[in-house]
Amino acid sequence: MGARHARRVLLAAYNGINALVVADELEAAGYEVVGPFVTVTKTLAALDAEPPDVAVIDAILADGPSLAVASELGGRRIPFVVHTGWPRSGRLRSDYADAPWLECPCPASQVVDAVAALVPVSRADPGPSARP
Repeated sequence: MGARHARRVLLAAYNGINALVVADELEAAGYEVVGPFVTVTKTLAALDAEPPDVAVIDAILADGPSLAVASELGGRRIPFVVHTGWPRSGRLRSDYADAPWLECPCPASQVVDAVAALVPVSRADPGPSARP
């Protein structure tokens, strides 16, 4: 098996159609997408099976809030973007505090830009901040 060069993005979203659009856009940008997953349970299992370089998660999944996913990602120091239909509010716990927050509806290209700001597309790519 050859070396993996594309960055792996774990995608967890409640809305399947939006998730597929985001997945297509991420893949077009050169990322390897794992998912989309619609439940916290399946997302956590995928996180163990195929650890990502970065994640895009919804604040609410089919089986409830994604706080356990956010906490696990934080514990593993895996950066993530929250892409959700829910507004950021004081009711949401600090597990999401440092994550970029994109409120739906927003173009999938904004999600790709937010992911790219956290990790470059490939390991050989120094990222936007290192380019002239």
